[in-house]
Amino acid sequence: MTAAREAQAWLGREAGLQATLVDAHTLELAFGGTDADQAALLARLIGAGFAVSSFAERRENLQQSYLRSVAGAGAGT
Repeated sequence: MTAAREAQAWLGREAGLQATLVDAHTLELAFGGTDADQAALLARLIGAGFAVSSFAERRENLQQSYLRSVAGAGAGT
């Protein structure tokens, strides 16, 4: 089992968090916490022995926001 898969399994026990494996070394998280919650999550990951080389928030761009809103509008029809 790769470290990313191990981290994905470990993160699966965190409430309000979804971890998706992007590739053998990368996870993408869906997390709705505050900045303090993100910092605490990072500290727990490192404390659990996972090597974290990058941890960043990805914001939605205008196109992604538009496509999400259009998809949501079409869901009710």
